[in-house]
Amino acid sequence: AAGAVWRLDSGVRGLVLQVARGFPGVGPPSRLAWGESLAAAAADGQGLLRVPDLSRLPRPPGEAARRAGYRAAACVLLKSRGTVLGSVEIYDPAPGRFGDGDLQCLLAVGNLLTLALENASRLEEERRSRAYLTALEDVTRIGLAGSPPGPLGLALLERIVAVAKADSGLLYLLGPGGDVLQGVAAAGLPAETLPGAVIPRDAGPFVAKWLREGKPTMAWDAAGTARIPELPDAGAGVRSMLSVPLRGLEGVLGIIQVHHRSLHTFTPGEVSLLTLLADRAATALEGARLVAELREARAAWENTFHSITDGITIQDRQGRILRVNRALAEAAGVSPEALTGQPCAAVVHGLSGGEEGCPHAWALESGEPFVEEVSHPGLGGEFRIATFPLFDAAGVLEGSVHVCRNITKERDLQDRLSQAAKLATVGELTAGVAHEVLNPLNIISGRVQLLLSRPDLEPAVARSLQVVMAQVTRLSRIAENLLAFARKRRLRRRRTALNELVEEAVQAFEPVLTEAGLRVERRYAGGLPEVSLDRDQMV
Repeated sequence: AAGAVWRLDSGVRGLVLQVARGFPGVGPPSRLAWGESLAAAAADGQGLLRVPDLSRLPRPPGEAARRAGYRAAACVLLKSRGTVLGSVEIYDPAPGRFGDGDLQCLLAVGNLLTLALENASRLEEERRSRAYLTALEDVTRIGLAGSPPGPLGLALLERIVAVAKADSGLLYLLGPGGDVLQGVAAAGLPAETLPGAVIPRDAGPFVAKWLREGKPTMAWDAAGTARIPELPDAGAGVRSMLSVPLRGLEGVLGIIQVHHRSLHTFTPGEVSLLTLLADRAATALEGARLVAELREARAAWENTFHSITDGITIQDRQGRILRVNRALAEAAGVSPEALTGQPCAAVVHGLSGGEEGCPHAWALESGEPFVEEVSHPGLGGEFRIATFPLFDAAGVLEGSVHVCRNITKERDLQDRLSQAAKLATVGELTAGVAHEVLNPLNIISGRVQLLLSRPDLEPAVARSLQVVMAQVTRLSRIAENLLAFARKRRLRRRRTALNELVEEAVQAFEPVLTEAGLRVERRYAGGLPEVSLDRDQMV
């Protein structure tokens, strides 16, 4: 006699051999289509089947037993709460071998096997649940470790592949444009697998199912006739795959695939638990991505903050510096860290008596920006300080921002511009005075010339009048020069003997010097070259 126990596998729509006796060369994990089994015939007969002669059955039920030389057979379905779990079968070479007593005995054995299978299933589910709970804790712990997305993805994938007892796995994430799923981590696969692991978004309905509906898909025989075109080659020898979407807050981030190199049916419990793990992994990956983006934004903010040439401080309500940029720290001659926590009034304004006189206090009181210009020897010059109140997300005033601009050069330029304006005013006034002076000088010059033309003029008087005439001429030139300066007249250069120029100046001042009891001694060097100059502006 011979016997066999079969387990129903709904995933393959057939029976999987669990144990066999009396069938040489036949053993687990042999498979049998449901329509080719005695169990299918037993299901039509209320779960019991007695076959006196297998040769009288229509093929193919009982074909394997016939080939093994058996004629009689009996089969009992293993059922739990109306669900078929499998079957137990016995065979004998002699036709008509099994009677009613044999069927009753087989039915009792079937009941015991059903209880055993139920208990084994419960134990397996409990074991699997414990394993998945442990894996869930591990995935959560890995996610909280704060690793970058790449290493984090690999760690998550390896843990999920291990708990699923799979042979390998791939982690795909949507690219920046959302057009492709790009492989970012591989476990149990050759190193060259990852660079080529790319799935276009429009590859087919299964990709659409992942991305739009966030639902998992299974490929029982990915390398056989049931191959799904949308699933990429995951490596030589892979037969069964499960693809589970990674669902984040803003939609699907990617998928996790687990692979088996032998045919494997993913039970609903496995799919549910792997989906739960994938959701937790998606949360971890999304968190890692947000942290990475936050770090990049912080680095960009820090770079901008320290690149501003104006000194900037951020302080709390008490006026303590929370942040300070490099420009202000360098002006103070210390590091930014040394200023953190210091009172702003002392650092920025040089005040030692607290916040009195500090615009921070005014900004807190008014809630409005405030600008002042102060002199700060400690920071090296004149500064324009703009103070802006700082509010939190709820609109509560929590501090202020100081922007300090060094306006020392600006002040110097303003002073120069002011002086230039004053000089321009003086120039205009001088031009007016010179113009008014020229008229009397012309009258005096005319009168002196008239006196000099008299024939009865005494020589001493004539010499005095000539000196007066020379001084009038000199004053006229000075007035003309002032007008020329105001009008920015060009120089009128001509070649002039220096001794002659000096003698003219001596003659102009000699009467005044003589009257003061001074004598001018002339010592002119001979052979001096002539010099190109504007004679009227020299004397």
